[in-house]
Amino acid sequence: ATVSVLYCIPLSSLNSLPTTMRAGLTLMSVASTVMGMSKIDIHNTIGSKISKTQYSMFFETEINFGSEGGMYGELVWNRDFEALGRGTISPESKYANQNTSAPRVKSELELLQDFKLSMKDMVGFGPTPPPIYDDFRPWTTTGKATAAVSNTSAPYSTNPNVLAVNTTGNGDGIMNPGYWGMNLPSNTVFDVSLFVKSESVKSLTLQLRCGTEVTASHKFDVNTTWTLRQGDVVTFNRTSCSDGNLFIYPHQEGILYMDHVSVFPKDSVEGVFRPDLLKYLTDFKPGLMRLPGGCYLEGTVPDSRWAWKKTIGDRRERSGHYTPWGYWVTDGMGLHEMLLMCELAGTEPLMSIYSGYSTSSGYVPLNQSQQFAQDALDLIEYANGNTSTYWGAKRAANGHPKPFGVKYLEIGNEEHDMSSDGYPPHYKMITEAVWQQHPNMFVVASGSTNPAGGHRSTSCLPCVGGCGFEPQRCDSWDEHTYDSPNTMAGLHSLYDDYNNTCATTEGKPCPPVFVLEYAARADPFLQNAVAEALFLIGTEKNAAVVQGTSFAPLFCNVHGTQWPYNLISFNSSSSFALPSYYSQKILKDNLGDYLLA
Repeated sequence: ATVSVLYCIPLSSLNSLPTTMRAGLTLMSVASTVMGMSKIDIHNTIGSKISKTQYSMFFETEINFGSEGGMYGELVWNRDFEALGRGTISPESKYANQNTSAPRVKSELELLQDFKLSMKDMVGFGPTPPPIYDDFRPWTTTGKATAAVSNTSAPYSTNPNVLAVNTTGNGDGIMNPGYWGMNLPSNTVFDVSLFVKSESVKSLTLQLRCGTEVTASHKFDVNTTWTLRQGDVVTFNRTSCSDGNLFIYPHQEGILYMDHVSVFPKDSVEGVFRPDLLKYLTDFKPGLMRLPGGCYLEGTVPDSRWAWKKTIGDRRERSGHYTPWGYWVTDGMGLHEMLLMCELAGTEPLMSIYSGYSTSSGYVPLNQSQQFAQDALDLIEYANGNTSTYWGAKRAANGHPKPFGVKYLEIGNEEHDMSSDGYPPHYKMITEAVWQQHPNMFVVASGSTNPAGGHRSTSCLPCVGGCGFEPQRCDSWDEHTYDSPNTMAGLHSLYDDYNNTCATTEGKPCPPVFVLEYAARADPFLQNAVAEALFLIGTEKNAAVVQGTSFAPLFCNVHGTQWPYNLISFNSSSSFALPSYYSQKILKDNLGDYLLA
């Protein structure tokens, strides 16, 4: 066993880091001296055990185009034509057609310059916008071609909209730019596919292009009934680009119907995940991975919540939905993919369960919420059940006969309504159902947001009791802390007096804590990393009450940012992690087993 002495770091760890991070860790040492930590008394008594979940991750699966346009490897944006204008595409983009306007996506730099923006200023936290049936962006026509969304016939009833392209057969067609450009390295294999049908068009050519220069091509025949066409294409050695596009042109005049157009790099891990982004997770090996959110879990209204049963099975059959972050997703990154990603990263999934609360509509009435308890039970069966069970059989049919072994759930996210119609009764209804069948399932409750300065608000939380409710079982609760670097650094002692200042209405200690969202947000980034490291060392020295931490958000496509400060950023071809990632990794890689008392 090893012990943590706050905080010794091997030189081998330092030498493997970028110069900026080594400088940052020197600053950490200076900062700890300033904060009165220059004297270290070493005792020989083993104290609290440090949880292996101390350094975890939170992947809000859709924010900042973190999955679609990121971790989920599909290159075609709006591949099933179901977005219908319900999403954010910058009107300044050279890929935006003139059918309609859309809210401009702010750059990360712009958001960093104004931390006072409210959530409602940054994204549209309202009901799902109505579909615009003449909006098929970011697809655009070329030459004399015209296009329109059609819903008279489709390969799948769950996705009723397709694109009808009317062309002359003289080389005009339809183009898709991907998520702000497709990465098309030379000599690379891509799996391409699409559903097509036509009465008059007999064949078409699908091209991957850098600008107008063709780098890969495949010809497909077209039938009069819906037919899936697919094949592999290899980009030429002479051409490479990170802002490529997909171009499809029919060979004959007439109307071509298209749906579920896909371009997937063959090197996608398990045929799903973008390799460079997955590597950040496999290198870090987080103790837990909290999924899928966050506000993404809740949706703006119940119909736009993350409904996991609609996200499994054939990805072409998934109906997709509008997210609270202002864009439409196809649900390609569904429950099964999330669990598989955790397995590949060597981490335990912590699956969030919808409590009945959505950001714009509040709680579904309790007498209409029993389905959410059943959804939790069915999710556990999908993840853990043997193949003789209904949902376990579906998991096996989706390619994973072995159970995933989910051990952790969280009920809801940042719940604030503690009334008799709010969080406490919904939490009770769901957890009673879960623990009746799975008494050892570890359940995390929603806790306090920004508990800094001793102002932790615990009034009427299920774990504490009050407002007519007895304290309920909580294995842990989730606190979220976002603040400036100076304030974050001062939170080193936030949990020092936790057991003396937090108690239930029965006088018992409050439950242990997971800090599953935190960040020090400012520019420069190195200062943030140092401040966060000081905060994290404080949580580690209080390992008796703090069981885990995770930064938020995790991923960000730099062209589609809704949140100003993110751990890992990327474009179509490259990615980078902020210093915060590396400071966390150093702490995790050198995590002890026990504190010294």
